[in-house]
Amino acid sequence: MHRAVWLVLPLMIVASQRVAAADEPPIWIDDSGADFKIENTFDTLNGVQFNPGWALKVHYVLRGSAKRQQGSTLKFVIKQGKVTSELACAVPNVETDYADDWCSEPKQQVKLTGDVTVDAIYVDGATDVATPLRTYKLKVMTATQIRGNMVPAASQQYVSWQGRGLENYLIPWDSNTINLWVRYAPPYETEVPSVLDTAMFCSVDGKLLEAGSADWSRHTVRGRMGMEDQVVARAYEDKKKTMQNEYRKVAGAVFQMPITFGPADKQAKGYWVLDDHPGKWECKWKHKGKLLRTFRFQVADGKLVPHPEQLAGLRLRPGMILVETEIPADSALDEVVAADEIKNGSFFGRPWATPEGKAMAAAVKSRGTPHYPQPKKLDFGKPVPKWTF
Repeated sequence: MHRAVWLVLPLMIVASQRVAAADEPPIWIDDSGADFKIENTFDTLNGVQFNPGWALKVHYVLRGSAKRQQGSTLKFVIKQGKVTSELACAVPNVETDYADDWCSEPKQQVKLTGDVTVDAIYVDGATDVATPLRTYKLKVMTATQIRGNMVPAASQQYVSWQGRGLENYLIPWDSNTINLWVRYAPPYETEVPSVLDTAMFCSVDGKLLEAGSADWSRHTVRGRMGMEDQVVARAYEDKKKTMQNEYRKVAGAVFQMPITFGPADKQAKGYWVLDDHPGKWECKWKHKGKLLRTFRFQVADGKLVPHPEQLAGLRLRPGMILVETEIPADSALDEVVAADEIKNGSFFGRPWATPEGKAMAAAVKSRGTPHYPQPKKLDFGKPVPKWTF
């Protein structure tokens, strides 16, 4: 039921932007690269489907100054009160300064829904020393479905991504341009608006910047970023005794901003130059004249200034910054905005740690239905005679 669409971008990060924080641990997980999905399975009994349990699929980016030993593992301990299951991932790429990988074990058969905790623990292959890295809090929801004969199909579980609407980033590349990564939750049939119909209006310290001579949309990367169509199906009967399986989408896009930096001979022509515009930036992204998002960030010494959340423990890949984001209540990008999930902590359960982060989350207004009603009874391993909500 999952239809993943990934935009693959080379990790061409500007080396000069790489400055390790004083409190950076020797090994750590990149918060911008973490993704959690569920692999569903089903079985049948007397012609009726049932769900024997789900398996966790994890994407991680492991960074740090410590040398990773051959045979080291990254464990993900799944629990709800007590430990239920463990997923062990062999860490690859020992010769590089980061490890980027997907990991899963289809035979896990985890039987949990609701709030689920996942502890990430690095285990050194040579010494067996275990180092806790991060605790994630996942919201595991159930997508109930029905077959054509009105018999319930096996339930499907999914990890909610609706709390990620403020996980938007700016990152400089060695092309001396800056990409903007945006998350949104559009209607199921809708993709990102064509950049030919959009414009970015930026001001610095309240002064509107004149548009550059370059058509930035021609240099924009279009596609969905590390996200996928997410099944959020619910079987139901209306007055005419019909049924339907419905869906919700969580997606993302990557855009090349009309901003450049670095030596004059390396700068993109017609773009705004960071060195020329220090101060507080505010950029309004509009589609056919209607506001989609407002982004705010600071520039000093020709560089992007990290968001206060990054100084309070949010760890991102080198050069990347969390960009302050305002989501308009009537944005054409969004069918769903889950304000409660965003306020409770983004990045899969990380609480907002600064006044700036808390204020950004508090300003988000709910919109649409992020999840359909959950079944009153879900018995893994046994057929369900009828879905009740």
